[in-house]
Amino acid sequence: MFKFQWKRTDHLVFVGIGTWLLIAYLSVFVDRRAVIDMPWPQALGYSLGLLGFITGFLRYTQPFTFNEGQLERFALALQWVSILLMQLIEVRSLHLIYVIIWASQLPHVTSMVRSLLATALTLVLLIGIDQWQHSDQSWIWELAMYFLFSSFGILLSVHALEAEKARDKLAEKNAELQATQQLLAANAKEHERLRIARDLHDSMGHHLTSLALQLELASHQQGEALQNTIQKSRHLTKLLLADVRATVSDMRALPSVNIRELLQPIVAVVPRLKLKLDVERELLCHDAKTAETILRATQEIITNCLKHSDASELTINIRQEQENLIIDAIDNGQVQHPIAEGYGLKGLRERVEALSGTLRYGSAENQGFFVHLSLPAS
Repeated sequence: MFKFQWKRTDHLVFVGIGTWLLIAYLSVFVDRRAVIDMPWPQALGYSLGLLGFITGFLRYTQPFTFNEGQLERFALALQWVSILLMQLIEVRSLHLIYVIIWASQLPHVTSMVRSLLATALTLVLLIGIDQWQHSDQSWIWELAMYFLFSSFGILLSVHALEAEKARDKLAEKNAELQATQQLLAANAKEHERLRIARDLHDSMGHHLTSLALQLELASHQQGEALQNTIQKSRHLTKLLLADVRATVSDMRALPSVNIRELLQPIVAVVPRLKLKLDVERELLCHDAKTAETILRATQEIITNCLKHSDASELTINIRQEQENLIIDAIDNGQVQHPIAEGYGLKGLRERVEALSGTLRYGSAENQGFFVHLSLPAS
């Protein structure tokens, strides 16, 4: 079933649909040469043009499941061809309003300059068809007016895209800050535990060892009762010393970082990508450097997918296998060969190898780009 699940701003989409409906109504029923009065071949062609434009517009405003860039361009091309078809069948200035709607979508797939150039050429073509059939000296004013209207729509779209990118960047930085705060807290806790462990060992451990030596010396003194008491005291002291050492050993254990909680802020703000993070709820990392490497690896995987792939879906699986933490990631985009190792992947490889881990990546059969990363769990 087809679901309307807009990826552009909803109210602007509804305005576009309303504009199409109004122009379609005027063209079909009201205009001087209404579609209902045309011969059926022309009426059919014009109707296909109307349906083609709204189909392309609705397809453009939907979230795509794969090859987003290519489908966006196809949707825009369908709208352009539909406008041209309607203008060839029946010249109407109303068609130039469709150009304004079409032009406002162009900045999503190309630069502002190219959008303005494509709009200008389209208007020249459509108005040229009008002049070819009905010569009119006011064509230059009509061209200037609709070009300015279209330029206004293009500039609004450019500013909206820049604002959206700024919001995405801010959300990404905020999520990265939250994850970094968790790493800093884990590092601070680690250093504090190590400091307490050292102090405890240096003070109490020293005193208890001295006490054990004194009791050992006293055991050589006379008296059977004294010997029994000293033996018991020495035994208890050794037990106490063992307990202290066990406590120190426990305190030296590195703090645990919950992997899901560490990565959740990062994946929650990823734009234009359906991201599935598959991590065991209680998967813990007991080393702060390993946790940081997992965080940076996840960020690099997401960044690569957004920058270098037209993927719409990305799956990241993190699990523990025996003594290793495994990260498997795969998207549904197109892989460009040969695959070059950029600064991001090169930096990630250095991080992984510094922890005696391994990193592999490449193109998966019948799928997109994959990354496999293995790190020692401790």
